[in-house]
Formats: sequence, C-alpha cells, structure tokens
Amino acid sequence: MDGLKTMSTCFYCSDYLGDKDLSSVRFDTLQNHMDIKNGQLTIPNMTIESTIGHFELSGKQDMNFNMEYFIRIPWAVIKEGARYTVFGNKKTADGQTGDDEIIEVDPNKKVRYLNLKIHGNMEDYKITLGKGKKRMR
Repeated sequence: MDGLKTMSTCFYCSDYLGDKDLSSVRFDTLQNHMDIKNGQLTIPNMTIESTIGHFELSGKQDMNFNMEYFIRIPWAVIKEGARYTVFGNKKTADGQTGDDEIIEVDPNKKVRYLNLKIHGNMEDYKITLGKGKKRMR
C-alpha cells in the first residue's frame, strides 16, 4: 500500500519513533470494518503494520464526536524511541535514516504493549494509560 508523503502529524511524534524516516511512511495491507449502530461508530481491533512500527487500534465514537479509542504500542517501539531520544542522532554513519521496511509482529513471539486510552471529544480529550474492558475483535 502506498504511504503517506510528509504527513505533518507524524513529525510531532518524531522524538519517540527512533530513526524512522517520517517523510515517507508506508503501510502494509490495512483491513477492517466499522459498525454504525444507534448513532455510534465502533472500530473493532485493527492491526496496523508500517515502516514506523506495529500498532493496534480499536474504539468507538458517537455522532457528537465523543470518543473512546484504545491504542496498543509495542514496548520495543517505545524503547527504540527512548534510546534515540537519550543518545541523539537519528542518522546512521552513512547519513541515512533507519530501515524503512514494514515492521510486522512475529506471531511466535510474545509482545508486550503500552496501552493508551484516548477519551473525551475533539475539544476536550484525555490520553491516559488503560485498556478496554474487553478487547474488541
């Protein structure tokens, strides 16, 4: 799948994403469905694999833009970003940014996640630690 060319919101996260090339983010196949029932949009768990990492997303939002989203970020992505934040330089010895291959999760390895919850509305929202009561599929 084609990527995002110079998506400005990615650059806000650049300090946390290690040596990833944020000027051209590419994604693997994105596939999911969304349900709308009684004015509420529900997004079941969605796996996102890209050149900046593997993430999982689920949640719900109503027609008044009240939202409750859950994002799962592997600790490996967070540790890599922290390492580059502490030790600096995002470029390799030859001046290139890091590997731009799509990062997939190994189904045979246990992955630990940081669970974030975004809740509120477009003007007044909070980002906290937490996961859903049950994982949406």
